[in-house]
Amino acid sequence: MIPLFVSKIVPKIPVEEAARIYTRNGLGVIPVPYKEKGPRLNDWPNLRIEEEDIPTFFNGEPLNIGVLLGEPSNGLTDIDLDCIEAVKLAPVFLGETWMFGRASKQRSHWIFNRYGRDPNEEVHGHRWQHAA
Repeated sequence: MIPLFVSKIVPKIPVEEAARIYTRNGLGVIPVPYKEKGPRLNDWPNLRIEEEDIPTFFNGEPLNIGVLLGEPSNGLTDIDLDCIEAVKLAPVFLGETWMFGRASKQRSHWIFNRYGRDPNEEVHGHRWQHAA
């Protein structure tokens, strides 16, 4: 599970709407308590939220959005680069893809999809930051 930072892909929209956008683009979303990194729901790895269920889980309260990796998100994989040396070497060894990170370590998460989604693809008018 990875937290995707809404401001990178869809700036300044309600979390509920961001969850809808992610779901429409094939990502398995789960609610994560505000200012926390992990979900608190029981059996969250098996939770599959459909678009019609979003108001139940994302109800206007401050929340983060988690994205389930693997099968729930159509093969989505996150390569998490923990040290600055790995971040610097990644463009040499990893292919062009979507990426994100915090302000202190941008481009530290490289996102791949086993089904070969185009990294230049726009999602609702926005693009992920990607390596050239």
